[in-house]
Amino acid sequence: KLEAQVGGSWQVLERQQYNYFLATSGLGVGPFTVRVTDVYGQVLTKSGITLSPGVVQTSTLQFTRH
Repeated sequence: KLEAQVGGSWQVLERQQYNYFLATSGLGVGPFTVRVTDVYGQVLTKSGITLSPGVVQTSTLQFTRH
């Protein structure tokens, strides 16, 4: 699951068939805090995410192995 924090609450970004995640009502201008939850319930949260066309966001966060 992918979520973005908007106005103090978490908004789920829906995964599309073409493997993109969309916020149907928009997110605003950012920067954003995003939260990723894996199939085991592990959660990674990263803040300071800015969105720019063609720019890859990197992180050192990693889920633990199961």
